[in-house]
Amino acid sequence: WTTNPSSQKQALRPLGRVLSYIFLHLRTTFQSNPQRLLMYRWLGNWILSLAEPILICAQLNHGLQLSADSETLYASTNDAVYAWPFIQEPLGLGEGRTLVTGMRGGGHVTRTILLSEKTSGWIIVSHGSDGNLDDQATNSTSGSAKVKAFYIANFTDTSPPYDYVNDGILLGSGLRNSVGLAEEPSTGGIFAVENSADDLERDGTDIHETNPGEEMNFLGVLSSTPGNATAGGDFGYPRCFALYDTNIPNPGDLKVGNHFALSSGGTINPESMVKEGGDDWCETETVKPRLTFPSHTAPLDIKFNQDGTEAYVAFHGSW
Repeated sequence: WTTNPSSQKQALRPLGRVLSYIFLHLRTTFQSNPQRLLMYRWLGNWILSLAEPILICAQLNHGLQLSADSETLYASTNDAVYAWPFIQEPLGLGEGRTLVTGMRGGGHVTRTILLSEKTSGWIIVSHGSDGNLDDQATNSTSGSAKVKAFYIANFTDTSPPYDYVNDGILLGSGLRNSVGLAEEPSTGGIFAVENSADDLERDGTDIHETNPGEEMNFLGVLSSTPGNATAGGDFGYPRCFALYDTNIPNPGDLKVGNHFALSSGGTINPESMVKEGGDDWCETETVKPRLTFPSHTAPLDIKFNQDGTEAYVAFHGSW
């Protein structure tokens, strides 16, 4: 879509069928000459543009951030996060560098990035799961279904890139597909909105029409000292899910927003012969969402107002 310059309301008109898919990220880039930064997909390439294209790349996804001083542009692909010097006159990008590598897998290629404004020097990266129910999400040697933070304040042109699995601060695991990330401005708390699973059964009964709920999760607060973030909880996936509709088999005392297991009584690990999962385990061992939304509504982004008293969440709706 493009704006119609003859309209004071900036009405939108379609560019046509040549645009197979468009993702927009609008941002005021600098105060002296306010403009909007736009990322869209055209004929197989991602194009990053102001008045004209400044970067064309087939691998970019929708991770896009501009530093507070408008001097550095950050973007992500399926497997890496990059930074470029942002040159205003003449408009363009300097030589890029790689900040984070080692993100792998198919499935949800979400690599949302967020620069902390409350605690400068940190970039937060979300890594979606490899499919609907991904057993690797419970593996500490996998980056799947996790959100991590990396300290880049001292990063130089000669610094080696961080490895997503082995480096950084874990803000949360068991996060199936946290597409939206936001920082609450008054406290610096990091929030994420989660796209939960499809086609679930509970004790052998199909419950997928109205469960599980989508989630808003609180991931903790960053620290100005690397290594001191108050975060790192297990948010349940793929063993525990947020309950939206309480009409499920063997509900017990479960309420909306509680975590439930696919097997209410849990299962026995054949190697350790220890009972794992189950509703009781989910209640004590995982972090429940701050808010639970209707199932399959697919929250894609979250934004706070300036004083942090309100949050706005955009939903895609079921695919």
